[in-house]
Amino acid sequence: LRGAGGGGDDVLAGAAGTSEILVEHVQHVLVVRVAVNRGHQAALDAEAVEDDLRRQGEPVGRARRVADDVVLVGIVGRLTEIKNHEMFLQSVARTDFENVRFVIVGDGSLRATLEQQARSLGLEKKVIFAGGRKDPEYFYPALDICALTSRNEGTPLTLIEAMANARPVIATSVGGVVDLVGNVEEEGDYNVCERGISVPAYDVAAFTAGLRRLIEDGSLRDRLGRRGFEFVDHNYRKERLLEDIKDLYGQLLNREQTANCELPVAKFPGSKIYLLKYLSYFIP
Repeated sequence: LRGAGGGGDDVLAGAAGTSEILVEHVQHVLVVRVAVNRGHQAALDAEAVEDDLRRQGEPVGRARRVADDVVLVGIVGRLTEIKNHEMFLQSVARTDFENVRFVIVGDGSLRATLEQQARSLGLEKKVIFAGGRKDPEYFYPALDICALTSRNEGTPLTLIEAMANARPVIATSVGGVVDLVGNVEEEGDYNVCERGISVPAYDVAAFTAGLRRLIEDGSLRDRLGRRGFEFVDHNYRKERLLEDIKDLYGQLLNREQTANCELPVAKFPGSKIYLLKYLSYFIP
């Protein structure tokens, strides 16, 4: 955004963690929380999942989650280098659960490469490539665990959407992920945080250990899912988003008059971060 008061550009960051990177390159970073549609609270398409399982010779038993005794772990996102699905597949290859299936939701330039990797790792019967989908209201509730293995992130909408569906999450601790999962409650190779499990980027062993913990511990899944839902329900409502967007543009258009009202919450050499109101979640 070009500030009305002059003096350079303003950049909107989706999370405080992202702003700390951007502040090295621009004068003003305005931190706002991203928004997505709350209608995304709702199962991989039951027929699509079951069709995939039928083609792979697996039993079909439950309308929304494949079979009653199957734990369904999903990763949602573009099949590109930054999302690091290679790490996800490497972690899947290290698990040995009979009652767990893994779903990759999304499409992209690396699909053929990732499918070949899955075959080379012997994961044909464990991993479903569901392709690009436009029905998050169906696929999120079908998942028991939502994973993210990104090398870098701003504020990952897939984690917010998973939390909005009370799904427990496990993610690499990059960018805005740290803000979403909250404070560390149990520290180790992986961290059990308030609202999810965080893992160092690129650490396949730690990710596998954290994923195994979530798969085996149903009470932990329930607790993290409930806390995640409460977090997004409290902090990301569309009414606040619309009001705060209006306030934000008002401040940009009247910077010279309102400069004294801005509260610097962190300072870096030669730069400032202005944490305006945190914007809420879910636009219509």
